[in-house]
Amino acid sequence: MRTSISRCHIIEQIQKHLRTRSLGSDITLSCSFGLASTEEAGSFDLLLELADSRMYLAKKRGGNQVVYEEGLPGD
Repeated sequence: MRTSISRCHIIEQIQKHLRTRSLGSDITLSCSFGLASTEEAGSFDLLLELADSRMYLAKKRGGNQVVYEEGLPGD
């Protein structure tokens, strides 16, 4: 079973790959990810809420990053 840290590392590698892809001289690709796990969420609705709030936190922090933090939205 993969740990949360190794999952985050995999997503960071995907993000790096996407960020360095050449889509033309006028196009810049950025991607922000919010990660959540079923172990911390317990339900699909909470899983989605956690991932969504973390994605928006990544964007708020400037984008182009992966956010995986323990805790509930609003904590």
